[in-house]
This record gives sequence, C-alpha cells and structure tokens, in this order.
Amino acid sequence: MRYPVSLPELPGRRIEVEVAGAFSSPIILVDGQPANKGGKRGQFLVRGADGRDVVIGLKTSLDPVPQVLFAGRTIRLADPLAWYQWLWSGVPLVLVFMGGALGGLLGGITMAFNVRILRSDMTAVARYALAAVLSVGALGAYLFFATMFLSAVHAK
Repeated sequence: MRYPVSLPELPGRRIEVEVAGAFSSPIILVDGQPANKGGKRGQFLVRGADGRDVVIGLKTSLDPVPQVLFAGRTIRLADPLAWYQWLWSGVPLVLVFMGGALGGLLGGITMAFNVRILRSDMTAVARYALAAVLSVGALGAYLFFATMFLSAVHAK
C-alpha cells in the first residue's frame, strides 16, 4: 500500500511511503521512484527545491505502517491500531505458553501477518475473519509439528 506524505517544505514533489510485502522494509517514493538511501537505516535522501538533499526518516515498529520523521517532527500516516485490534492480532502468542520455541515462532509469525491483515483495505468482517482463520491455522500447524516431533523422538 502507498501512503501520501504532505511536506510543504518540498513543493512540487509527490512523496509517498510504500509498504510492500511482509518481509520487506517500507520505502519512500519521490514522484513514483524510490528515493536514495540515507546514511542510516530507515533514512532516505530527497532533493529539495533548493537543490540540496534533505533527510526523511521512517520509524518502524510492530505496526507495518511506519511514522515519517522530517524536520524534527513525526508524521503519522495512519491511525494507530486500537487495543482490541492488537489483542485480536496477538491471540496466536498464546502458543508461546503451549510450546516454547516452536509455539513462539509460529505465534510471532502469525501475529505479524495478522497485524498486516488488519491494516489491509479489506472489509472489517473479512479482515477479522481472515485473522481468525490464520490464528486457528497456526494452532493446527503447531499441533502437527509437535506431534511429528514427538513421534520422531518416541520412535527411537
């Protein structure tokens, strides 16, 4: 998804933040083209009207939609997820208590995908239903892999 960024200091430039796949970092687009990377992680260089490069930063967290850092201020691109959305997304983390490392791995990956699903542009019913199906699928995957592991251990 692309999120437009309004920066009056950069007139005539169309600045957007693109949040792509689940395993890629968000990037800044200037007039539809990727901006040059800056000196630090999450920083991008954009040519200003005066010909000098200005730094635009992206602050990321568990939420896939980053915040833009520019000229000492923070710009939100989307409203933060509500507490109940975080709770709905985090249900798979219960697997941590059931199955240690395997449960933590599956629960963490599923939570990350659930957050992205809740940030998508699907209808609300579809987002919550898909996140629920994914959470149940994670439980099924955990039970499958745990059973396979225990079968292999007891077979010896």
